[in-house]
Amino acid sequence: MKRKAYKKRYDFKRVFVVTSSVAAGKSEFLKLAKNANIYTINADFIAHKIFVKKIKKIKNKFKLNIFNVKELKKEVAKIIFSNKKYKKILEKIMHKRIKKDIFKEIKNNKSKIIFVEIPLFFENLNYTKILNKIVIYTDLNTQLSRLMKRNNISKDLALKMINSQISTSYKVKYATFKINNFDYDEFKKESLKIIKQIKENNGVL
Repeated sequence: MKRKAYKKRYDFKRVFVVTSSVAAGKSEFLKLAKNANIYTINADFIAHKIFVKKIKKIKNKFKLNIFNVKELKKEVAKIIFSNKKYKKILEKIMHKRIKKDIFKEIKNNKSKIIFVEIPLFFENLNYTKILNKIVIYTDLNTQLSRLMKRNNISKDLALKMINSQISTSYKVKYATFKINNFDYDEFKKESLKIIKQIKENNGVL
């Protein structure tokens, strides 16, 4: 009975997770989807709000006395990508609350299609009910170059960030839809084609 009630409460057939590895193009895809009038949920945006709410606890756990949120997040990132103990501490603070907020937004929204950007979808087993998976694929060198430029970080830290996640090559094996992201024009063309297909399949004009 409980399982049936859960399914009734959350209609996951209309939910498509957008995932990949860091700096592969998830956010760009989400922008294209939003411009195509698809309702989107950004887990990173939700995570940022929770980070701010839990900032005192995080500072205490990580023994940091940084007041600027951006600088604090940057320092926390450096620590967790070098220390598994602190990575687990942060996950314990953040992950359940992120899931709760995502599912609440899914439940409260009546759109026929919802795209949810969840960077750690494969790494985090909290989202196994979502079966539709859009995976953005790019190669390691492209990913590394983008990440170093975007975050203004060293190659060593960028590699640690990438290697802390499951490889994109593994993730695409389980994709409902795979989108290559090497050249932006081709990426945009392929993305819009898949967005159109999903809309048509779900009766959205």
